[in-house]
Amino acid sequence: MLKTLDPSTELTLSFDRNNLKKLSPYFDFDFSTADLEEKIIFFNNLKTVGQKSLGLAHCIQHHMAARIAVQLSGANHTIVNSSNFADIIGCYSVVKRSDELTFSDKILHGVKKWFSNIDLADFGVLQIPSGDKVNLIYFDLNKMPHTIDHSFFTPIGMELAKAGTLIVDNHLVSDLDILGFSGTQKFFQQSNFTSYCFLTNHYSLSKALFLDIKKYAEKNNCGTSFALKKLEIDVCSLEMQWQDNLNTLGQTTLTNEFWNRRNTQYAFSKKTLISIIQLVLEIGVTYFVDANSPYSQRFRDAIT
Repeated sequence: MLKTLDPSTELTLSFDRNNLKKLSPYFDFDFSTADLEEKIIFFNNLKTVGQKSLGLAHCIQHHMAARIAVQLSGANHTIVNSSNFADIIGCYSVVKRSDELTFSDKILHGVKKWFSNIDLADFGVLQIPSGDKVNLIYFDLNKMPHTIDHSFFTPIGMELAKAGTLIVDNHLVSDLDILGFSGTQKFFQQSNFTSYCFLTNHYSLSKALFLDIKKYAEKNNCGTSFALKKLEIDVCSLEMQWQDNLNTLGQTTLTNEFWNRRNTQYAFSKKTLISIIQLVLEIGVTYFVDANSPYSQRFRDAIT
């Protein structure tokens, strides 16, 4: 059973094998076979990390998403299936508008941007369209010829995630590495997991950033008490939605009703975060736009 991460715990804000070993008692579990109680502990721990560092929470999410995709596929990838949480690092990326990657006749070729963890990862899983379906492709970064490029993007926040570009030149993908199709029942649990990670990170960041701006506004008498009250209602509603829907982590069957509810929750979480960002900009807190200040890290993470 996972341990509960005490919110007062001092975290090392880095994403590497050494820190993963420290975090293992709180995050190393098999989502597909865990009971609901353990899943809830995982997401409460992710919430705690997200309130301290969105970048670290995001890296944990992508690392786990890649592991879960391989586990659910049933493919015999020893590097993943026989390794613990901290032994190897995974990266994961969904379909992006900026993709210039093709997959035809088992040949993977082109450019895939926005890969978090790519510079440290041992393996990865990517989504790529093929006809009217989306394939999940596994790759071993220690074996597949590739190039990694970070020059396309210099983030103002979430620097820890180090999103990079994967460049592949006519790589023949084996049948073992074609895991299946995204959006199917087979990978529903992975979609469920990834979706709630985004919701947890949105909620964690929204609450922490709201408390930052509330403390500043009240200390400096900014005249925003009414705006803060309205926003606090949204943050409280977001928290209740997050708590009330933790039980959906136990769902294993793909349904339209499930995704309608989850997508509504996601839309509200994004709306709330944007409203908090807007209030920060309206108050005009210069501390929040200092590119090198630890104080501004949460705001810059929110923008990113």
